Amino acid sequence: MSEHVEWTGKSGASYTFVVIPWPAPLDEGYVVGNYICARRTDNGDWIPVYVGEGDLGSPCSKRHPSFDQLRKRGVTHMHCHLNNDADARRHEARDLLSRHTLAVLPIGCNEPVAGHEAAINGASA
Repeated sequence: MSEHVEWTGKSGASYTFVVIPWPAPLDEGYVVGNYICARRTDNGDWIPVYVGEGDLGSPCSKRHPSFDQLRKRGVTHMHCHLNNDADARRHEARDLLSRHTLAVLPIGCNEPVAGHEAAINGASA
């Protein structure tokens, strides 16, 4: 049976994720959703290192822009779930990142939420 984890966003909304080892043998370009790259502590707690959305194979690829940083920061697992709605994915990622600030630089790998408002809201540069 797969392990599942609940993450709560700043809004109070709860999101259920399946836990898989990182990097997982996922091919890019097949499934989209939300994901959290995390490391498990010795006492079993999860530390979020990167909150993302989109192609679920991307954070497992050496082509991901943060792959080396994820490895350096000790990521052990990826928490993920399918989500085909791009607007809902962006909203969820922002909600989670707004609460789980350990995923933000310099501790984690995410840029601060305010720095990505245009991208999160679907605007292009």
